[in-house]
Amino acid sequence: EEGVLFSSDNIFNEVMTWYHDSLPYDWLETLDYFKTLDVEVVIPGHGKPGGPELFDMMKQVIEEAIGTIQMAVEKGISREEATETITFINRQPVPVEFKSRAPELQKIFVARLYDEIEQHNSF
Repeated sequence: EEGVLFSSDNIFNEVMTWYHDSLPYDWLETLDYFKTLDVEVVIPGHGKPGGPELFDMMKQVIEEAIGTIQMAVEKGISREEATETITFINRQPVPVEFKSRAPELQKIFVARLYDEIEQHNSF
């Protein structure tokens, strides 16, 4: 009614996106649903508030991550190799409190996406 959406962890605005327990394809559907709502202000789970443009921005971030991992899967790169070679650290700012753990976190994020993409591809 107020035109404000508190998006929780569905939106990371200009900050490292966390994929550790994500369902990326469902996440994309949720963002599409958010676009149907009449909102003016979006309060992200992480980062600065913004407007509905955050839906498309977040969707692009997730699609790029999926695409990167999908290409690795298609090339036959193993999950282990993907976790060692793929990173998203350079794509979004990493909060200071996570800089030292960012490489470790990225391995977790890549592994999660790899597993979800393999499962999605098996259907």
